[in-house]
Amino acid sequence: MDTERFDPSVPLWILHVDGSANQQGCGAGLVLTTLDGSKVEYAHRFNFRTSNNEA
Repeated sequence: MDTERFDPSVPLWILHVDGSANQQGCGAGLVLTTLDGSKVEYAHRFNFRTSNNEA
């Protein structure tokens, strides 16, 4: 990447994250969206117990 032309104040991606916990397990979903609307989606299941409560 050309660091002289890279402007870190201009977003390249938008990240949305959501999590879930229930009797079947716990996990999170992530969606990265580019400025032109392209999306990369990823779901992850955790190997440990979590809570869906906000503190």
